Amino acid sequence: EKHIWNKVNCNLKSSSHPSPRWGHSSCIVGDTIVYFGGYADSTYMNDFGALTHLQWNGRNLKSGEVPSQRSNCSMCFDEKNNRIVIFGGGAPNKKRFNSIHLLDWKTKQWSEILPKENEQAPWERTYHTAELFYPYLVVFGG
Repeated sequence: EKHIWNKVNCNLKSSSHPSPRWGHSSCIVGDTIVYFGGYADSTYMNDFGALTHLQWNGRNLKSGEVPSQRSNCSMCFDEKNNRIVIFGGGAPNKKRFNSIHLLDWKTKQWSEILPKENEQAPWERTYHTAELFYPYLVVFGG
């Protein structure tokens, strides 16, 4: 089988296409590619968008415990619980995060997982990778 790279032309005339950025995170949810955050023009972001059927859909998901503006966090999809998992990232002045945020894919409601009493929180991380190996979030590097 031969694999070929093709340029995909998306609807960029829409005002909902993402602004240029780097350090954002993305994952696939069904037939949709979603992105979160990133950095551009000295600004950290915490916006969220999706590409479905070659159409960009910017979404202002500010309901619940929304992650603060950040870049270089990890993002993966938890199929079993139908939610997106975001971990870590960085912000101005070398601020690093060790927070875990969840986005319920059905309700689009954000929540944050806090360590249980007497449970050690994960180390702050940027430039890392993470994958869900259910029921664990495996974080490497950073």
